[in-house]
Amino acid sequence: MTKKIKLSEITDMFRDMGDVEALEGVTIEGDIELDTSGGGGLNPALAYALGHETAQISVNLANISRMLR
Repeated sequence: MTKKIKLSEITDMFRDMGDVEALEGVTIEGDIELDTSGGGGLNPALAYALGHETAQISVNLANISRMLR
């Protein structure tokens, strides 16, 4: 069974390893799930907010990637 964790938890794990220069042989895999079962369609404001949050997630993942180099 897989363990579900949030992106912020991954960031916190790496923050606690302040003296680590590099990680080798590390693979982070996962899926992003959005639950939109609340109604028929997305409100345009909600769609915009989700797009913005998705962009922020990609920035965080890029930062983590740079930390792992």
